[in-house]
Amino acid sequence: MSSSPNSPPIGLHLTEPNNLFRLQNDVTQNLNRFEEKKNRYLQCNNNDSSASVVPSCSDKDSFSEVTIAYENLYESLNTLENAMNSERQKNPNAVSKKQFRENAELIHTTHEKIQDMRKTLDDQLKTLEKGWENGNQPSLDLRSTQFIYMLSVIAIFCLIYYIIVM
Repeated sequence: MSSSPNSPPIGLHLTEPNNLFRLQNDVTQNLNRFEEKKNRYLQCNNNDSSASVVPSCSDKDSFSEVTIAYENLYESLNTLENAMNSERQKNPNAVSKKQFRENAELIHTTHEKIQDMRKTLDDQLKTLEKGWENGNQPSLDLRSTQFIYMLSVIAIFCLIYYIIVM
């Protein structure tokens, strides 16, 4: 899809300031920092577990540090959301929520049908294997029929030869 030189490109941006990969990475890092600060705060303020925290508890394990980590997480989420919702980020070929739900339902239904078909085929294969193990092979039935036919032909030729010669 081409755009004029003056208009911004359509689609996901991979360059600054709206590099979605970097913004998403920032959210992940801020979420990890928040979880770490929250967990350390909870451990350090619990009388039973505060002695076993490594490294040992300090002034940095306070509620204000948890609040700052939460604010950074919230800010990075807002930045990512704003970048995703900006006019330059819209994709005219994107699927709507309704289409997505319909596609997901179709995929789920198809998956269930495939599972049912697979179960049926597995059962048929088990039946075939049981028949194979019991010596009911179709190829052996054909060979035994051919063997009987060949013996019959030999017996008839022997009988004709015996009648002619004797």
